[in-house]
Amino acid sequence: MMQFVAIIGQGRGGRNIHANYLKTDPQRFKIVAVAKLLEDRRQKAIEEL
Repeated sequence: MMQFVAIIGQGRGGRNIHANYLKTDPQRFKIVAVAKLLEDRRQKAIEEL
């Protein structure tokens, strides 16, 4: 079953741990939103995820 997820923050935990893990199983997880106040990190998340 597909789970739609949002990641709050793109620091060490949000990006290096959670996002990397969620990307390992695209049949199970779909990242649909990322929240981050810093524009450069938010843009990087859009490009990578």
